[in-house]
Amino acid sequence: MILAILVSFVVACGAGSRNNADTFGRAARGTRAARDQALTVGRWRIRVTVKPSQLGPITVTVKNLRRAKPTTSHPWIEHDLVFRNTGDQAITFANTRSSAFIGEHGHRQLLVADEGCGYAQDSPKAPATSGVCNADLPVPVTVNPHASARVSISIYEGLPGMNPLVASTYVFPRPIRFRLGAGGQTKRHSAVLRLVYEVRASTG
Repeated sequence: MILAILVSFVVACGAGSRNNADTFGRAARGTRAARDQALTVGRWRIRVTVKPSQLGPITVTVKNLRRAKPTTSHPWIEHDLVFRNTGDQAITFANTRSSAFIGEHGHRQLLVADEGCGYAQDSPKAPATSGVCNADLPVPVTVNPHASARVSISIYEGLPGMNPLVASTYVFPRPIRFRLGAGGQTKRHSAVLRLVYEVRASTG
């Protein structure tokens, strides 16, 4: 049985294409948003940060950290990752979606699932396995100059086979590959973003 989260990859246009905005939905607004966000869920206080927050003409921000809506796959929290193209050339992102367990000393305290990814189980009580992604999302995605792309990230804890959550700092390395420009003038680039999840006991 495969349990995978369907998420949206949203393009919003400033001076970019109206067709992209119509295809991918709501806008990703604001170029000066905070690079981190915090949320209290039960006895935990979670702060999410992305590093680096700028890659050439691309700025990266964490937005809309929230409790996940109840679904059959039981996500814990969710947030958006917003990529803004501040340059004058279109940027095309390749498909680098993934999901992975992260934790202390190789333990599996959290599962972080990128857009369209999640986990699989052989049975409802079987240990969850990562790396499951749907194939029906629109990738690659081109972001026009002064436009934004929004990716939803889901985080799980307490799934079968996972270790108990403890107060710590967890890091999810998220690779990205992209090219600048169009036609034969494109330049290809790659980098690794670090999504940092600081989990602390809530004092409230």
